[in-house]
This record gives sequence, C-alpha cells and structure tokens, in this order.
Amino acid sequence: MNQQPSGLHKHPVSPGDNRHTVRYFDEFREIEQGNLGNAKILLVDDELINLELLQHQLSAHYKLSTAKSGMEAVEYCIYNLPDLVLMDVNMPQINGMEACEMLKSNQLTRHIPVLFLTSMDSVEDEIRCLDIGGSDFITKPANIKTLINRINIHLTLKLKADLLHNLVFKDSLTGVYSQRYLQEFLYDAFDAAMRVEQPLSLLVIDIDHFDAINVNYGHDAGDHCLCKLAQVIDGCLKRPTDLVARTGGDRFVCVLKTTDAAGAIQLSNHVIEQVQGASQRLPIGDELLSVSIGISSTSKDKSITSANEMMQVAEHKLQQAKQAGRHCYAV
Repeated sequence: MNQQPSGLHKHPVSPGDNRHTVRYFDEFREIEQGNLGNAKILLVDDELINLELLQHQLSAHYKLSTAKSGMEAVEYCIYNLPDLVLMDVNMPQINGMEACEMLKSNQLTRHIPVLFLTSMDSVEDEIRCLDIGGSDFITKPANIKTLINRINIHLTLKLKADLLHNLVFKDSLTGVYSQRYLQEFLYDAFDAAMRVEQPLSLLVIDIDHFDAINVNYGHDAGDHCLCKLAQVIDGCLKRPTDLVARTGGDRFVCVLKTTDAAGAIQLSNHVIEQVQGASQRLPIGDELLSVSIGISSTSKDKSITSANEMMQVAEHKLQQAKQAGRHCYAV
C-alpha cells in the first residue's frame, strides 16, 4: 500500500451515507403504528406474586425484565438501559422514589421514564412521585388495558426522543456518535471524574494510510473500512458507560469512564488485534487494515485540568504512535 500522509480525510458524501437516517425514519413509522413489541421494560417490585402477575399480563406486549429492590433496579438500568421502568414505591432499604431519584441523577439513566405502580393513592403521594422525576403515577390494582395504554404513551414519547437524538447526534455513515455529541459527553465525563475522583481515559484512533485506501481502492472501499472499524471498536466497548464517536474522516474517539491507563492500554491492544482480524475479510486488496491509537488518562497524567487538554494529550500520543511505525498505541 502506498505511503501517504494520514489524518483527517474529507470526501464526497455517498448515497450510502444516509443508510442510518433511512433506518431511523423506518423505526419512527413503526413507533407511529404502535409496534412496540421490542420495547424493553423493567418491572420492579419486592413481592414475587406482583412480578409474576405483571409478567403474565405484559409479556405478550413487551420484552420484560424484573428486579426485586430499588438498588437492584438502579444497577440493572445502568448496565442494560431499559426503555421504561414500572416501579413499586413501598420497598425495603431503597424504596421506589429513592431509586427514581438515583436514576434521574445519573446522566446515563436520567432519560428512562419511570412509571410508579403503587398501592399509595393520595394526591400528596402522587405529587411527590412526579416531583422527583416520575413520568406517571398508577394506583394498584390497575386495569390492564389502562396500564398498557399508559405504558404505550410513555414508550412512544421515549422511543421517538431516542430516534431524534440518534438522528441529530449519530454519524450518518457509521452509526456511532458524532463530534457534536462527543464534545458534550466528554465535558460532562471529565467534570464528573474530577468531582468523584475517579479515573477517565481517552483513546484517539486513526486508520493507518487511510488516504491510500481511498486512492488505491476507491471511496466505497474506504467507507466500508470506516463502517467496519466503527463496528469493531463498538464491539470492544463492553460497558454502556463507554462511548465511541467518529470525529471526521478516519478518526474515532473513545471515552472510557472509571478506566485508568492500564485499562485503556488493555482495550487498545484488544482493538488493534480485532481490527487486524477483521481486515482479513475486507475487500481492499492484499494489505491488512491497521490502526494507530493515542491514549490519555487522568490516572497517568495528573496535570490534565480540562477535557480539551485531555484531547490534546491523546492527539499528541497518536502522532507518537504514527512516528513509531503505526499499528501500535502510545500513552
């Protein structure tokens, strides 16, 4: 493969670049038609009989999971991100209202609607539940048709908001997040990491000799490589708290919350290995696709004082990786 300068590469938008936009509009029509069977709902109640009854009533309409306590519900939501939570209020230790407050205080889970399904029936109880972030208040025993209608209303609003979010903040070619969303996410992640004194790491990833791929094999091959790389990186990120974004051309950025330099290095090695394995199946000639990665971490560089500085350090490390021969990382 010819050696050409790497870096951001601008090229004309191809019709394939809109594939994700088309899919979003198809999903929007599905929601408009009331097709909510793929919606994920978490049922939360400390009484097993109540959970079994709800599962029996709702399993034909949605994909259901259960939790038997407020804390179990919060932990489930952080790692699985359901579309809606149907929550009892009166539970031991962490009750439903406290769990709702915890969900609404977390950037990752604050957009999940929480519907309270409870034996409490006073106006004061309803106001309290709504004031702390609940989306609805339904008194037990609920008529099943009424319950499904109320769930569908909030699901429809939530899923439409999710699609609009993806349309605005996701890259139209690869489907990962865009530069616009990355900036806000990184600023919030950095501030949170400093506030709670937890590590934060950043990876900046470039395809090696990407310009040469476009020149030698065409932009369709280049687009195919970008989509495959996005898929590989996304598959390497196992936690919903992590994020990958395409910031332009062949450059991708990963934000790794609660991850120190050692964890970032481990992930970088995994990405490099997975990219090399995937490239053996790519129709771009005899050369293997490879990437270079720059790493910055607050656990390694204590002098980092801002999200912008963290990005600058990672970009500087990326250049070091390229100067070292590419197909490697620098930290």
